[in-house]
Amino acid sequence: MNNSAETIKNENLTSFQKRTVALLAILKTFLDEHNLPYLLDGGTLIGAIRHRGMITWDDDIHLSMLRGDYNQLISLKDKLPYPLQLAYWGNDPQHVYPFIRIYDVTTLSLLVLLTLWSVGYGSTFFRLMALLPMVYFAVAILIRWLFYLCC
Repeated sequence: MNNSAETIKNENLTSFQKRTVALLAILKTFLDEHNLPYLLDGGTLIGAIRHRGMITWDDDIHLSMLRGDYNQLISLKDKLPYPLQLAYWGNDPQHVYPFIRIYDVTTLSLLVLLTLWSVGYGSTFFRLMALLPMVYFAVAILIRWLFYLCC
């Protein structure tokens, strides 16, 4: 048996990934019940397609939603099933990011998570899911903007 730090770290990450995917399943059920569509995004999408799961070194989930659905999810934050908790700039004075974070409250307390984020550790091991808002662009406005940039 290999007891190197790398092996232990990889075993822990695999366990962490399994827990993260289980939490995503809980969130998916909630989003489906409230008719809130979402998309896999970033490394989560790459992992689902290329690795048929999570990227080996990835430790979080990235999702995107249209702005209206995103705002509706924020309004439903108190109805999220246990053990999920939602943090965003409106309910957390230390949350300065332009996206929602969803945590497993059984892993660490939210206060500890916020402290870890403020010193830079949370982004690696404790952020489980991030939801990014997507905004509609009228085609004409987008074309004008691209024309402005190119010409």
